Parts: sequence; structure tokens; C-alpha cells
Amino acid sequence: MEVGAARPQLTFRLSILEARNVVGLAGPGASFNAVASTFVRGDAIETTAVPPSIEPGVHKFDHSHELVLDLDALLINELIAQPLTFRVSQTEAKTNDKTLLATGELFLDKLLSEKRIEALVPLTHVLAPKSAGAPDGADGARPKPVLLVAIVASQPLVDPEELDPDDGGLRILELKLDGLRSLPPSWRMPADQPASAHPFAYKVTAAIPLGDGAEYLLTFYDGALLKPGDGAPAADGAPAADTLTAVLPVGGAAAPAEADAFTASEQQIAWPDAPSAPARCILPAASAQHVRNALDSGVPLRLHLSRAPHRADLIEPEANRNKWAAIAHAQLGPLVALDALSATAECALAPEFPPDEEAAAAAAAAAAAAAAAAVPGKEGKEDKNVKGKDAKAKDGKAKEKDTKAKGGKAPVTTELPTEPVEYPHPYTACGTTLRVSATTDRPLFPRPHPPPPPVPTISQLVPKRVLPSLQPKTAGAEFEAQVKAAVAALLDEFSRMFGRAPLDDESAGAREARRRALLYELNNSGAYFAIKERLKKAVVRIVREAYHRTDESQLPPSAETDRFYSELYVHLVKHAHAALHAHFYPAQPPHASAAHGAHAASAEGRAAVAAAMGGMAGGGKLRAPVVPTLEPRLDQLLRLAAESEGERLWAKCCALHEERICLSSNDGGLWLDYALLLLRAAEPAKAEAALREALAIAPDEPVALRAYGATLFCAAKLDEAEPYLKAAADAEPTSAIAAAALATLYAAQGRERDAKVAFKHAAVLSAGASDLLLQLAEALVPLCATQMVEFALALHAQGIGARVEASGGPPHAGTDRELICRARALAGAREYERSCELYSSLLRKAPPRAELHAELGHALLALGKRTQALDAYTAALAAAPDTRDATLLLRAAQLTLAAADASPTGPAQHALWARARDTALRACKFAPSATSWLTVGIACAALASTGEAEEALSEACVLNHRNEAVWAHLCLLMLRLGRKDEAAHSLKQALRLGLSDGALLQRVGAALLQLGDWESAEDVLRRSVGAGGGTKSERLLADTLAERGQTADAIVLYDKALAGSILESEVRHIKARLATLREQAGRPVP
Repeated sequence: MEVGAARPQLTFRLSILEARNVVGLAGPGASFNAVASTFVRGDAIETTAVPPSIEPGVHKFDHSHELVLDLDALLINELIAQPLTFRVSQTEAKTNDKTLLATGELFLDKLLSEKRIEALVPLTHVLAPKSAGAPDGADGARPKPVLLVAIVASQPLVDPEELDPDDGGLRILELKLDGLRSLPPSWRMPADQPASAHPFAYKVTAAIPLGDGAEYLLTFYDGALLKPGDGAPAADGAPAADTLTAVLPVGGAAAPAEADAFTASEQQIAWPDAPSAPARCILPAASAQHVRNALDSGVPLRLHLSRAPHRADLIEPEANRNKWAAIAHAQLGPLVALDALSATAECALAPEFPPDEEAAAAAAAAAAAAAAAAVPGKEGKEDKNVKGKDAKAKDGKAKEKDTKAKGGKAPVTTELPTEPVEYPHPYTACGTTLRVSATTDRPLFPRPHPPPPPVPTISQLVPKRVLPSLQPKTAGAEFEAQVKAAVAALLDEFSRMFGRAPLDDESAGAREARRRALLYELNNSGAYFAIKERLKKAVVRIVREAYHRTDESQLPPSAETDRFYSELYVHLVKHAHAALHAHFYPAQPPHASAAHGAHAASAEGRAAVAAAMGGMAGGGKLRAPVVPTLEPRLDQLLRLAAESEGERLWAKCCALHEERICLSSNDGGLWLDYALLLLRAAEPAKAEAALREALAIAPDEPVALRAYGATLFCAAKLDEAEPYLKAAADAEPTSAIAAAALATLYAAQGRERDAKVAFKHAAVLSAGASDLLLQLAEALVPLCATQMVEFALALHAQGIGARVEASGGPPHAGTDRELICRARALAGAREYERSCELYSSLLRKAPPRAELHAELGHALLALGKRTQALDAYTAALAAAPDTRDATLLLRAAQLTLAAADASPTGPAQHALWARARDTALRACKFAPSATSWLTVGIACAALASTGEAEEALSEACVLNHRNEAVWAHLCLLMLRLGRKDEAAHSLKQALRLGLSDGALLQRVGAALLQLGDWESAEDVLRRSVGAGGGTKSERLLADTLAERGQTADAIVLYDKALAGSILESEVRHIKARLATLREQAGRPVP
């Protein structure tokens, strides 16, 4: 608790349950009372007298007493430093007289870290029981008496973190008085009298500041005179010192050196070393800080000395008490040195009430005058008279004492004579000093923990990539740069194929052979095509900028076309010559390799480049300059990738992201998008490589740093993950999530101290949010860091469980938010079965939630449970009829369409097609894509709305002309409308894009077969059979081959289809066709 902060309330309940084996005095009608004589701050309690229970030797009290107090450092010391004392007494029924039977003590040090103590307090019999037998606890004797008590506090006295042996703020300060030296002469005893004849006992009180003006007083009682040769004084009946438990280890300093011990020739005041309660002060973190600041500022420890007669019949006058009351200030500054555990101070005593110099001088003068006027023998008479008077006074007091004793009054006491005022004070004149030693269990200024090994920086782990120069600003400069890149690529390829530059005296045939070999390799490897495509883009830009034409409609009439092409040719050749001249004859030779330079200097190399310049420039592995106007294309590819990801076409999605990177390989954001996709596609190894590329370009990107650190965490590479998560926290110094991620890593590494510090920092950044770890887990779900999500959720549940347990509530079973986070993490890790179980349990106990139904449908669809997934999507749409979730709408429409295709013909099927069309149209409204418009087109075609179907499929083709399914359905629609040329074009595009859907190929093949296009039908149906089209595709292909006259192949396919057919209509058709073909071929019909 901070100094000055609002003090929490502590509810403290003491229950005295029962006493066992307490032997009382004989007599009928006796009952027992148990009393806690020193509860808290002098509040004593007493139980009701109870008779013995049925069980022998047991007295049940079942009494409770409760207090509500302000929890502060002073209360902690009052509870811990002094024990609770218990007394068991016996009450006579007739006289109501109480007799003390047994006593016991209980230290409450466990309350520092616990909230409950149940203890059997050992008791000691005060009166020896009349029953014979051995002492308590001896072998064969009566059992040892005990008192069963229970103490419950509303909370531990200190924060558990303060008890941490490494970083806890709590300290235990222990003081020891090593003696009072250089005593005044009046205190010393003659040599012929023992030290025990000294009539006074001395008390020292030390005030320990706790903060907020509170002080805890450590008191040292029973200081007694120690003479040379006498043993150290011991307190009468003082029990052995008790110590704190292992919760508060005591780390005292070493014993005083020999030279610091009492000398053999000096009388001193010493205190017993083993008081009943150790002179210790508990310093919570705030109080320890206050003491540390005070000592560091030079504030001394204030001590107060007083004395009193140790006999009850002696009375010391007030003047004497004031005269010898003293204060001292102990400078314990060495205690705040680094790693210091002890300090010793020798402090001079100063009178608390300094003497008046004038009064002391007058008293001294009067004494001197009286001495000078004295006559011989007078002193003896006066002494004799004094002695006589004293004797008479004593006799009178003795008689008075006897009289009072006989009359039942108090005994006579003796008042000590008043001592005169002395100046200077004896403390000052003798140089009286008090030696104090202070020790702490742990240093007030501990040595800092050794810093962890330096975490490597991201630039050390991933070297920063040197970005290339910017793209040329003009179209002509861009064309020249492309020509230079093509020349460099051709020269590298030539050097790779033929090595060093050939000699000039070689034959022309050898040169021609090499030229042909080079051209063949360039054609075969695709480099020609790649170079041509790159040059084509540069030429298009020149046409747009130099001639202000954008399409074919702006070309001049036929008569002027030749002139336009001539001008363009001249323009391009001019720039090509400029590029070649700058490459082969630079003003300043570039730093090139020897092989490259030798080849470039040869005439044959230049001839080879000139011969290859028929329209190509760099390609494939060659890198082109970055074009700044690629943003629309990059965005389009990103949309197509998202569409493919929604269809779970991971390979196509990865290819689209790779194409984005090829367009702008120095964009760290593209690498990051690709890496996150690879994580979702369960490709962690490739994701690591992509993240390293992203960090090589942008080392301070926090998302990439966190993603890479989380990926390494999930791969159990905790040490490797630390630099990246730390860099992410440094990159976002105000992000509580980044700090919590680093703390979670430390916790997984077992670095409790570092984790505790990091969690405290994250809590400060989050303004004390109790769900910080849950927020971290939710932030990690998109990164597919399932292991780290689970670990963060476990830490979150552990923290909540501890708080619930502390409040006495039921065990923490996990909130809906935690279960949702875990379900999403499992779905990201493709553990769909467990994810579905969690979603189902959430939906059973919670009101309908559209997002949970939708996510359950996604998981079921991934498991191939299409019917159950459709039910989940239907429930989601019912719970949120106005949803704008395009993914939910699209997948619901697709599954509805599939259910309609599987349904028997009729109104129900028609209704399913209509519902699929309407649902897909809603998806197109919120997030139009080729897939959503394709679904609309298929549903419209099924509903015979061919005009709407053509519009929908055309829109899908515009959005993604690379979607082979769109072209295939366009082909089906064109065949249905009798537009064969357009159908052929659509089919060509679908096959070129790699259509591999066996069922869709089968539908196209059947339509072509029905229209009599047997050649195209054979090609498509063979592809369908190869793509797993099944028995029906084999039967259709056999029909096609039979129509084309390939009887033998048709018979083979019919036999194969017959073996796998299960439909009766198919079997009858195949048998009839087989019989016909065998008769035509002259084969026997089986």
C-alpha cells in the first residue's frame, strides 16, 4: 500500500473453539473460560463459561469475536510483533471465583501471506493439578493441554508480491542494544556490592517511522547493571525468543567484533538478548521506502531512555525521573549502502530536560558555603541525627506498614531521595553513549539484478535490404531501362552457355551455331516471352504519353496507319540505340565482373544482342524496375486473393500474392500480407521466410515483428522470439498488447521476475484492465498463433481463478469470451472438431448469436459436413436477417444451390434455386466478387432466366477473367442459347486457365455431345475422366467415341463404366450400347 493512499479495511475474526486436556481444580459445578487477553490494540475478549463436554477432557467454547480495522503498517506490526496470549480459567458455580489454570501464546506471522490460521495453541499449566502423574506431554503421562483457535482475515496483511524473495518490497528491521557505556558515577556500584544490588531497571524505546506520521515503538525492557566478572543479566521468567516463519526469513548481520564487546574494566547497562518478543519491525514496501528515504537523507533514529526502580516498594521522585530521562539519535546511514544488511551506531545521550545552569550554580554555592561554615564534629552529629531520623522514619513506616497490614490497607513504600541538579549534566560530563545495532533481512538498497544478455536487434538478425533506385520518370527512359535489363540478361545467359568470349578468327559457322543455340535456349526457357511482355508495357506507355492514344479506336484511318507505325518504329529504335550505346560505350565504365566485361567488349556479343532484340527484354527470373502506377493492379490481385481464400483455394491464393510481390518486390507490406496468408494456410516455414523478407525491408514494422515473434513462439523457439517481441514493444511503446506479449514470452521462459515487471508495465499502459491477457489472446488469433493464444488464456484463467479463490467463489470455468477466443484459435489451427464442440456448447447456453452460428458453419464446411453447415448458416441468417456478412451470404447461397441440385425436380427445388439467387444477390450488393456473381448466374440459369444469367456471368468475368469456372458456365449458357462461336471461345478460355472440376467438365462435355460437337466433347470428357468425373463421365466419353467410330475404345470404356454403375437406367443404356457395338464389330454378345 502506498503512503498516503486510502487505507483498506481489514475484517479480523478470532474464534476460540475448544480446550483439550486442561486439568482443573477438583470440585463440583466448575466450568471453564478461555480469554484472549491481548487481542488487537488492547481489545480483550472472554468466552462464556461452559461445562465439560461429553468427550472427556474437552471444553467446547465456539466463541467468535470480530473487528474491522484500517489496514496499515502499524496494524501489521501490532499483529505480527506481539503474540496473542490466551488464558484458561476455572469458574466456581457458587462463589463465581475464577482461578487461572493455563496460559499460551500464538504468533500471527502466517497472516502476512495467508487469510486463515487454524492452530492448536500449546498451554502451560499455571497451577500444578492435584491429580498425580508425570508432567504434561511426558511418556505415559497425561496429554499436553492445548487450545484450538481459528483466525480469519478478509485478506492477507501484505500483497503476496511484497513477500517475493527476489523483488518483494517487504523488509524486517531488527534492533539490538549493545550496551550503555561511560555511566554516571552515581549509577556505578562499589566493588564490594554485586550488580544485582543496583535498584534501577532501564528502558529504551526506539521510534521507527512508518510513513503518514505513524511510528512503531520498539521497547527494550529490563536493562540492568553489568559489572566486570558478573554474568549477563537475564530477565526473570522471560521465555525464549520466538522467530518468524519461513515466510519472513531473518538475515541478521554478523556478531559484534571482540573489540566492540563489553570491556572487563567498565560497568555498563546491558539488556537481555532474548526477550519474549524480538525487537523487530515489519516494514511493508511503502514503509521500507519511507525508512530508506529518511536514512538516506540523514534523519537519525530517535531513542528514548528512562529508568525506574525494579522493586515495587521503591518510589522515585518525578525530579529524578526527569533528570535521568535522555534522548539519543542513532545515525544508521550505513544501512542504506548498496547490499548492506547491518549498521552500528554509538550515539551520545542528551538529557531530555536539560538542567538550568543558574539553578545548578546556586545549588553548588549553597553547598560550598555550608561546608565552609561547618565546625569539627558537627558533620558527624548531623550525620548521626540524619541517621537517627532515618531510623525513626523507617521504624515509623514499619509500624505504619504493620498497622495497614492489620487493617487491610496497602503496605508502606519508601521514596528515594531527590537528587540535586548538576551542571553540566552527568551524561555530558561522562560522555555516556548508547550503542545500537540494526539489521535487516534483506538490503534496503539491494544490488540490482544482473541485466539479461543483450537482445540482438532486428537489423542484426535480418539485414536491411538496399532498395533499388527509383523508376525512370519518362516513358522513353523506362523503355531504355528495359532494353538495358534485356541486354544484361542476354549477356548473362550467353556467358553461362558459352563461357569466355570466343576468338575473332573462329569460323562463321561456329558463330551461327552458337547464335541458334542461344535463340533456342531463350525460346525454350520462356525468356523471349517475358522480355517481350515487359517491353510491351513500356511501348504502351510511350504510345499513351507521346502520341496520346489509348486504344485501337483512336488509330488513324487506314491510309495513315503506316505513317503512325513508321514514326513509332523510329522512336523506339532511337531509344534502343541510346540504351545500347550507353551500355556498351559508357562514359565511365561500370563496375562489372571480368566475364561480363569481356563478353560485352566482343563484337559477337553485341551481334548476339542485336539479333535477339526482335521483341524481348528480361523475364522470368529477371527483375524489372518498380512501376509506381501499379496500385490498382495490386488492389485487384488482393481482391482476387481474398476471393480465392474464401473458396479455400490456398494454392491459387498464394499464387496471386506471389504475383503481387513480383510486381513490387520491395514493398514490405506485400510480403507481410503474403506471410499472414501463409500462416492461415498452415505454412509456418514459408511464413517465417516471408516475414524475414518483410522485416528486411521494414525492420520497425510492429505487426511483422509481433507476427514473427508469435510464429517463433509457436515453434517453441522462445529464445529466438524474444528479440522480435521486444522490438515490437519498443516500436509501440504505448501498446499494452505489445507489452503483454513480451510478458507472456517471459512467463513461458520461466523468467518470473522479468514477466512480473513486464506485466506491471502492461497493466499501467492498459489503465489496469483486468482482461489484458484476454485482449492479447484475441489479438493473436488472426496470426494463427494457437500455442501462444492457449498460453495467454491459461495465464488469464489463472489470474481470475486466484481472484475467485481469494473471494471464496466457485472455481473459474471460463467465460463465453474466453471460449469464443479459444474456438477461433482452434479453427485457425484447423482443429475443426474441437472448434465445433466449443461453438456448439456456447450456442446451447447462450441466446442465438449470428456470428457464432456463422463461425460454426465455417468449421463444419471445412470438415465436409455440408448439410450441417447449411443448417448453421440458416440459423445465422435467421438470427441476423439484415446481416452484411458477405462470406456468410455467399456460402449459404452456394450450399443452398448444391442442395437444390441434389433435390428432386419440383416446386421445392425451384424454391431452393430462388433462395440461392436472392442470397447471392445480397452478397453481391455488399461485396461483389466473381464468385458471388457466378452463383447468381448459375441460379438464374437453373431458373431459366437466361438473360439475367448472362448479365451475372458477364459481370463475374469482368471482375475476374481468370476464373475458369466462370468461363465454363458461360460456355454452357452459350451452348444453351445456340451461340456456338461464343461457346467455343469461352471453352477455350476455361481450358487454358486449367479447368479441373470433373463434374463441371462432365456437364460441358454432355452439352457438346448433345449438340454433335464430338471432337470437342471427347477432349472435355477425357479431361473430366482424368479429373475424377466418375462413371458417368466414362459412359459419356464412350458414347462420344462410339459416335466417332472408335468402337474398340468405346467398348473398353463401356465395360469399365458398367462395372462401376449403380443406376439401373445407366446399366440398361450401357448394355444396349455394348450389344450394338459388339454386333457391329462382329464380336459375340455375352
